[in-house]
Amino acid sequence: MKLRNWDWLAVLTLLATAVMGVLFTQVYANPQSLLNPFPPPTMPAALVLPSSTPTQRSLPATWTPQYVLPTSTTRPSPEPSITRTITTTLTGTTTTTPTPSVSPTTTITLTPTISSTPTVTLTPTRTVARTPTRTTQPTATTHSHTAVPGATATSGPPPPTAIPPDLLTATQLAWIATYYPQTQTRAAIPTYTPTVTSTRTVTTTTTSTPTPTETPTPTETFTPTATVAMYSMYFNGDSESTFDRLLINTDGTSANVGADFTVEFWMRADGPTASAQTVNCGAVDASYRNGITLFDRHRPADVAGSGGEFGITITSGGVIAYGITSASDATRPSFTLCGSTNVLDGSWHHVAAVRRGSNGYMFLFVDGSLQASGQGPSGNVAYPGGGGDPSRDPYLSIGANKYDETPADYPPYKGWMDEIRISSSRRYSGSFTPLKRFNPDGTTAVLVHFDEGSGGTAADSSGNGNDAALYGSPSGPTWSSTVP
Repeated sequence: MKLRNWDWLAVLTLLATAVMGVLFTQVYANPQSLLNPFPPPTMPAALVLPSSTPTQRSLPATWTPQYVLPTSTTRPSPEPSITRTITTTLTGTTTTTPTPSVSPTTTITLTPTISSTPTVTLTPTRTVARTPTRTTQPTATTHSHTAVPGATATSGPPPPTAIPPDLLTATQLAWIATYYPQTQTRAAIPTYTPTVTSTRTVTTTTTSTPTPTETPTPTETFTPTATVAMYSMYFNGDSESTFDRLLINTDGTSANVGADFTVEFWMRADGPTASAQTVNCGAVDASYRNGITLFDRHRPADVAGSGGEFGITITSGGVIAYGITSASDATRPSFTLCGSTNVLDGSWHHVAAVRRGSNGYMFLFVDGSLQASGQGPSGNVAYPGGGGDPSRDPYLSIGANKYDETPADYPPYKGWMDEIRISSSRRYSGSFTPLKRFNPDGTTAVLVHFDEGSGGTAADSSGNGNDAALYGSPSGPTWSSTVP
C-alpha cells in the first residue's frame, strides 16, 4: 500500500507525541533532570545549628581604683552618688552599706565622744516616827455596898443586881462583900497623837545619749562593674530567597512552652509594611498569621497532629495580633486577639503575650498595659514533634514566616528587636512598668540580651542553652547598637 503525504504526517505526529510524553514523564518524575528546561531553584542546605557548648567571653579590662575621699583630688567621672545608712552603737564601730551608682562597698569606723544627759527619777521613801501622848480619862464610877457584919464569904453564883439588900440573907451579903469591892476605879485609856517625820530617798537613773563630736569621713573602695555593650538585632524585611530570622529549637527543649507561658520582647518597627490579608481581631480563627510576622511557631496543615501553634504579628492597621491554635479543642480550635496601640510609629514598644494553661485564656499587654484578653483554645499547645521539614518545623521563627510562605500574604518584619524572654509562667496579670533589661529566674526558658554584638548566634542567658541562631540569605539579620 502506498502511503500518501497525509499518512506520513500522521505518523510523524504520533511519534512526536510519544517523544514529548516520555520527556514530560521524565521531567515530572525528576524535576532536577537535565531534560527540564525550567528546573526549580535549589533549596538551601540544611541548617546546622551551632553547638550550645558555652564558650568563655572576653570582657573589657576592669579597673579598681582606691583612694581616700578626704585627701584625694581625683574622683571617677561621673562622680557616684552615695546613700549611706549609719547605725551607731556605744562601741563606736559602724558598718555602712551605701548604694552608689557604681556599687561601692564602704566600711566606716566611728570613734565618737559620748556626752551623757542624765534623766533623774525620784522615788520617795517615807519613814514615820510616832510619839504617843497619853490623856487620862476621868475616874470611873464608884459603887458602894453595905456589908453584913460577921458574914462569911463563900463562893457561888453572883447575886441578882436588882434585889434590895434587905431581902438578902447574911450569907448572900457576905458573898457580895467579898466578890464585889465597895469602890472600883476604871483604868484610863491612853490616846495617841502621832508625830510624822518624813525621810526622802532619791534614786537617780541616768540615760546616756551618745553625741559624736564630729562627722566621720568614710574610706571607700570602688570596684566598678565592667560595662556591658548593649546591642539589638535588626531585621531587614527583604524579599530574598530566605528571609531574615532568628531560629530557636523547641524540639525537646525548655523553649517548648505550651501550658502557662509568657512571650515578651522590645520592638521598634522601621517604617510600615502592609499585609495583603486581613486579620480578624477577636475571631475564632487563625487569621493572626496574616500579619507582619514577629513570632511564628505554626505547622503545615498536612502534618499529623499539626495543632499546638502560636504566633504574634502586626496587622495592616499597625496593632499587635496574638493568636493560638490547638488541635485538641474542636469547639474553639483557634483564637485571635488584637491590641490597640499603633506600634508602627518608629518608637520602642514592649509586647507581652500571656496564656493561662488551665483554661486557655489569653492576655495581650503593650507597654505594660493590658489591651486585650479572651477565651482561647484549651489544651497544651506545645510543639508535638515529628513530621514536617526537620530543618524548619521544630523551630520557633522570629522575624519571618517559618516556611517562607508568600511574602505578600505573610510579610517579614523590618525593624529592631531586643530583650527576648520566653517564660513557662504567667508573669503579668495587671498593668506594670516593663524592664529595659530582663533578669532570669526559675521559670525563664529563653532570655536573649543580644550582648554579643557580632557572630551567628545570640546566646541564651537563662542557663538552658536555648541559643538563637541567625538565619537568612544572603546575609540574615544584623547586629545594631540601637537599643530601647
